[in-house]
Amino acid sequence: MSQLRTSVADGKVPYPLFTSAHFEGDIASSEFRVHIENTPHEISMPRFGVNIATKHFGSHWDEGVVTRECPEFPLHYYIGSCGCAFSVLGETFMAYGSEADPRLLAWIDALKQEDFQPPSDTMANESRQTESKKGGLNLAKIPIIGEIVEKMASDRTSVVNRTSLVNNVFHNLTEELPFVYDDPADRADLLCPDVQDIVRKLGPRYQKDVDRENEHFSVCDAGIVQNVNVEPFLKTSRFSDLIIVFDMNGYKSDEDFDYMPIIQSAVHASRNGLPFPPIQVKRLVHEAPAEFLVFEGSIDDCPTILWFTLCNKNFKEIKDYEPKIPFDETMNDGRPFNDFPVYSSGTNFGTIQFEYSELHFQQLHELMYHNVTSCMPVSQCS
Repeated sequence: MSQLRTSVADGKVPYPLFTSAHFEGDIASSEFRVHIENTPHEISMPRFGVNIATKHFGSHWDEGVVTRECPEFPLHYYIGSCGCAFSVLGETFMAYGSEADPRLLAWIDALKQEDFQPPSDTMANESRQTESKKGGLNLAKIPIIGEIVEKMASDRTSVVNRTSLVNNVFHNLTEELPFVYDDPADRADLLCPDVQDIVRKLGPRYQKDVDRENEHFSVCDAGIVQNVNVEPFLKTSRFSDLIIVFDMNGYKSDEDFDYMPIIQSAVHASRNGLPFPPIQVKRLVHEAPAEFLVFEGSIDDCPTILWFTLCNKNFKEIKDYEPKIPFDETMNDGRPFNDFPVYSSGTNFGTIQFEYSELHFQQLHELMYHNVTSCMPVSQCS
């Protein structure tokens, strides 16, 4: 990735920033995580104020010093570790009908069935175990806030065993690491009552130190805890005035958006003392699916957030829509090009689906193009 430095040197192209996270398998992911920012210039762990050169991220470390340089990770490694590619089971990959190299098929066939454990079952078991340990929450009294707390407190450490490992940059480190995040109390001016309620019920941030004994640590998709990660752009040192989010989250149906990614973003930002515009949680969870939402900050260092979704409500109502590819209605079960479900039954899309036809790709592409361009007048007024 460090080779991209020359491409971004003149500032004429977007600067790539991949986010990932480090978890420890025996600690709930809702309680301990180390956020990692991956750029062409450095790999950063803001929680501890640690920054290392990108080319040294995969090298061997001891007491904070590189003891043996290893080849830099290729770009596709960062794409895989910062997404869900490394945590998707082989059988899940094949279940979606994806074509694969014969060598991969042979390897999958050679594995014993007991080597596989469906992620949904594992996560459900871990979630129940985690919830059984939480005796202090009376969720019945506040069903909306309680349900959100329950979701955010659920553990998902099972995927840590199926994700990439790197040489531990903290191996044998004797120096004490700082805890550099701001205290949420310092930014009380940013917390609306609903978010305050959730932050309080989740409890204090887990300030456990990183593992300094193991030679390796995991690098996982940051979406394990927070599927839309805006924290890197909320830091006041980045001077963000405007954040544009394209939400590709998997919602329950086209008629039911719970907007959990927005709530998670606000809560995690608040727990770490980062500026996030005020949101009304109880109102938001009852909002009808919308193509576009605006969240505006009330103080100078709080950015405005434009949040675009894959809601197909207005797009499919356009009469005689002319797609940008050759099309006839037999290709879409007799329906117009723009009449298709994104999340509901019969959808051709999924968060772990690996291949799409030209038609399905173009449908999603033109849907998002419409959602953005049709909302531009509103965003300009904001």
